[in-house]
Amino acid sequence: MRGIDPEPIRAALEARDGVARQDAARFRRAERWRDRLVDGGAEALAEFEAEYPAADGAELARLVAAAVAERRDGRSPGAGRKLFRFVQAALAAAT
Repeated sequence: MRGIDPEPIRAALEARDGVARQDAARFRRAERWRDRLVDGGAEALAEFEAEYPAADGAELARLVAAAVAERRDGRSPGAGRKLFRFVQAALAAAT
C-alpha cells in the first residue's frame, strides 16, 4: 500500500464531495424558492419565471395556488412537496 499513489483516490473523494455540496446547495435553494413562491404571490412567480424561462409557467402557477390553499387550510403538505419537486427540477435543468 505504501507504493500506491493516494492522489487519484483523494481527487475522486474531493470530486464526490463537491457534487454532494452542489446538490445540497441546490436543495436549499429549491426550499427557499418554494417558500418564496408560496409567500410572495404574483411577484415571486414572475421572478421565478424570469430567472427560469424554460419552466412551465402554467403548471407552476397551478402548483403555487394549490400549495397556498393547502397552507391556508392547514392540510398536509402534499401540494407543497409537488411544488418543491417542480422547483428542484427547474433548478437542475438550468445548471
